[in-house]
Amino acid sequence: MKIFLIVPMLLSMCLACSGQSKRTPSLRDVEQELRNLVTTWNDAETKRDVVTIEKLLAPEFSFLGGSSRKEYLEKVVPDEAVDYVSTIENIQVELYDNTAIVTTLDSFKGSKGEKTAEGRLLIMTIWLKRVPGWQCIKSSVKVVNALVH
Repeated sequence: MKIFLIVPMLLSMCLACSGQSKRTPSLRDVEQELRNLVTTWNDAETKRDVVTIEKLLAPEFSFLGGSSRKEYLEKVVPDEAVDYVSTIENIQVELYDNTAIVTTLDSFKGSKGEKTAEGRLLIMTIWLKRVPGWQCIKSSVKVVNALVH
């Protein structure tokens, strides 16, 4: 008879414990996290904040057909001769398990010396979810339109 009392009690305890497990992030939470990372990267690039960008980029990061992680962090980001402002107009996130493709449409204005440029960029980044968090492994940048003065 005791078995009939113990089994329901154990089942109810197990159900109560399972409800206390760590909450898995919702799809909306993960998409927002990735939007925040892209915005953080954009802001850090404008401020030449190499330390913040380093944390976002995987060791194997590179631009499609372009700079490696090392070249980007050593030459492009800290180039003080370039005055650059970028505004993200649109962010789209596609999730595939621990991989995400994030596309943005950015407007930019910049100058180097006496030359100025402004326009729009279509940027695609590929992110992997790893132990330290999301890291970007690849980026592709396409100029949609640009005017150079």
